[in-house]
Amino acid sequence: MACNGRKDREMIVDVYAERKKRQVMQDTWGHLAPKKGKSYKGYMIWAYGGWGETVLLEANFKRLSDSPWLFAAMQKYIGEHLDGEGLYRWEGQFSKLDSDTYCFGGKIKRLDFKDIFPR
Repeated sequence: MACNGRKDREMIVDVYAERKKRQVMQDTWGHLAPKKGKSYKGYMIWAYGGWGETVLLEANFKRLSDSPWLFAAMQKYIGEHLDGEGLYRWEGQFSKLDSDTYCFGGKIKRLDFKDIFPR
């Protein structure tokens, strides 16, 4: 069986690139990351459109800055809780359970335009 040295080198580079990416993220934004075991009270508002696109419109969590980890966790949560076209608001507690696991405890409410744009 022949060994393809080029593919082996590509695999080593890919593994190193992912590790380096995680390290750069930690070095750059690590101070903004959610802390393990801590809960943050907050909310998110998003829209789910007719062509399947999801847009995070607004989010705010007390004592938690924006970070790549928070954004990724919000996007994952929203993607798992789509229920037809519309505007949605989640309100509750956000927690980091371990290195890659987050918990959103709270309620999702489907919004009417009058809730967003009162007259």
